[in-house]
Amino acid sequence: MMEDIDKDKDVHNLVSKAQMITSFIYGHNRILHMMRECIDGHDIIRPGPTRFASQFIALESLHKFRHELGTLMHSSEYLAHVATLRGESRDVAHEISCLISDHRFWDRISYYLKLIEPLVQVLRMVDGEEKNDMGYLYEDMDKGKERLREKYPMAFQKWWRDTRWESTLHLHAAGEWWVIIDYKAAQRNPHARIAIRVLSQITSSSQCERN
Repeated sequence: MMEDIDKDKDVHNLVSKAQMITSFIYGHNRILHMMRECIDGHDIIRPGPTRFASQFIALESLHKFRHELGTLMHSSEYLAHVATLRGESRDVAHEISCLISDHRFWDRISYYLKLIEPLVQVLRMVDGEEKNDMGYLYEDMDKGKERLREKYPMAFQKWWRDTRWESTLHLHAAGEWWVIIDYKAAQRNPHARIAIRVLSQITSSSQCERN
């Protein structure tokens, strides 16, 4: 699903525009210095070409400082510096200023951040330090699914594919159970031995189906 969202034209367009903003700012040392002064020394996370979660975090970072960026674009220091630019750099600066002043651009980012947040929360949970978090993947994915269905039914219909999760998610849960248990102790438990054989058969049959 995350790959589907990442390939969506609207999302790709937003990420491309965000990349253009950050590339312009970080490509001009003077403007970068002015930006850092506006946002108290912080940096804006720059979106990369891949990694769904990384792009989400980058859009979130850019959106967080949208007001400060607007202030920067209208400051006398910034305008004076842009006036010294020539050719393509000056054209890009004008395009960036128009983009940052466009409320529709920020509204679209806000929409997609809210839309994607339930999925990113699950990713953060899975990537966290608590190794038993995977055991709750079913529950968290269901919660994220319902939040998406309730708030954004059209997006839910567009991107969610139950068959994709049903065919793979149980393997994650089985694998996590395998890691959590004490394997040697389980071998001494007849019920655990049966469970291990069943899980092995499920995993093997699922791999055959994919092949």
